[in-house]
Amino acid sequence: MNPFKIYKPLCRPRVFPFVLLGLIVVFAIFWDAPAPPRVEGIPVDAVWAGDLDHGYWFSCIKNGDSPDRYECTIYDDMTGKIAVFGEFVIRESKRDSAKGAHEYASVTEIPDKIVPTDYDGIVITLEDSLVLVPDGWVSYPRHNGTTKAKLYALGKLQEEVEHIGN
Repeated sequence: MNPFKIYKPLCRPRVFPFVLLGLIVVFAIFWDAPAPPRVEGIPVDAVWAGDLDHGYWFSCIKNGDSPDRYECTIYDDMTGKIAVFGEFVIRESKRDSAKGAHEYASVTEIPDKIVPTDYDGIVITLEDSLVLVPDGWVSYPRHNGTTKAKLYALGKLQEEVEHIGN
């Protein structure tokens, strides 16, 4: 039996582009991009998450006051500069279809190690449906020397202020 006979229908001119596109999509979804070189200023304990275009280095340390609170610093992976730093709380993310939004529930068992997988500008996504939600003051330093500070209560913006200089 000729083994190429089985795959012959997939190699037809009309089918092949779709098979190739499907393989590319599957590869892109399941392939983990390697961490870029750690630039100066990024601590050795920071963990990288991102894709081929861009990502962040995350350094999150448990706050001694509460077992579910973290002080996180997020670094730009290209420049090593601080992109975000502030107070976060670990929660379980549940999608509420009726509201079209995420609900955050308290975590019964906090993992020994948190592993960031994404950052959307507000929430740090972790493994196993867990997230770090801003809860307290979070600062966003800018390149022009100003800093935008936002006060959050479980991911909901409460107040926003602009600081000029250090």
